Amino acid sequence: MKRALAVLLMLGSLAACASEASTSTTRPPDAEGARSPSGHPESTPSDEETTLPAATSEDETTTVELWYSMTTTSAFGGGLVPVYRDIPSTPGIGAATLRTWLEGPTSEEIAAGIDGTIPEGTELLGLHIEDGTAVVDLTSEFERTNMGTLGESLLLEELAWTITQFPTVDRVLLKIDGEFRDHYMGHGFVIDEDHPLERNRRDPVAPILVSRPKFGARFAGGDVVQGTANVFEATVSIRLLDDDGNILFEGFTTATCGTGCRGDYSKRIRFDIDHQQPGTIEVFEVSAKDGSETNKVTVPVLLVP
Repeated sequence: MKRALAVLLMLGSLAACASEASTSTTRPPDAEGARSPSGHPESTPSDEETTLPAATSEDETTTVELWYSMTTTSAFGGGLVPVYRDIPSTPGIGAATLRTWLEGPTSEEIAAGIDGTIPEGTELLGLHIEDGTAVVDLTSEFERTNMGTLGESLLLEELAWTITQFPTVDRVLLKIDGEFRDHYMGHGFVIDEDHPLERNRRDPVAPILVSRPKFGARFAGGDVVQGTANVFEATVSIRLLDDDGNILFEGFTTATCGTGCRGDYSKRIRFDIDHQQPGTIEVFEVSAKDGSETNKVTVPVLLVP
């Protein structure tokens, strides 16, 4: 896991009840399009790195993770969570993913507690990947923050977790306006070959992640809620609400690991409705101390009969 302060959607990147199979979030294809034609860094990236070509057909899309932080506090004062986007498939998938990340979370995701901390106006100037290291070149707006040490650290973690979802990337270095710096952001973070951004430093991920369903997805009776969790005794509680706030389903499942380790969970949700309507899935931990609901993740969905 890469360097971070622990807080939540990122992202990354789930186990089931005995009768339900467990599935994990898969990583997107290699970000080969982020390499320069010569295989060496360039001061001006190639067109392939700096543009997002159209897919060759309407059906050719790739689902990618965009990691953001949660606004609500949890066991570690918050956490990173992934949200998912279907973007046009392109050889430059790494650069396309970063540009999509820079757009920030949707209004629906923000309403669910996901925080878009990316400074307005930040643009991607280039992305070079070689030998597992991604060099991300951003405009100077990226450093114009008033978020304090915690917020700046989370912003760097969001960047790192978003690009390291690709198997070709293990660590991240940062350029600002085409140049490496001795230190970054207002609080002087050191990011160099000896101190790259990478997932295996600490775990900033929120205690509960939901990888399925995605925000706004269609959800019918018999569909599955799944993700990963690090919660007390691996017990994950799940609730489904209809458009009026009525409970359609309430239950729990057990992750493959818990109380200090992250495990996969999966639960098939059964319910009946007579018409299509908005709904809400809540996934949370019940506090062993006082029975309160903690580390809650809320996913808006479209309920279908």
